[in-house]
Amino acid sequence: MQDDIDMDEDFKLLEPLDLITKDVDELRKIIKEKKEKVQKDKPTRKDKTNADHRREPTREREMEKQQKEKKREHDKKGVM
Repeated sequence: MQDDIDMDEDFKLLEPLDLITKDVDELRKIIKEKKEKVQKDKPTRKDKTNADHRREPTREREMEKQQKEKKREHDKKGVM
């Protein structure tokens, strides 16, 4: 089953014209090169973790803003 999925993913890396005009060895080479490029371009877990940490202060500010808005609404209701 996994082999079928891998094969489907491999075909997605190829252009239709390549399938018609290239031989099997050339197609394998194209697939290998594109997979390597995808892996190289893919952010590492460490990069993703660092990006999450950079977003953390934004989340905190957003939560504070929401809490202030709730307090204002509650205060408005208490005044009326």
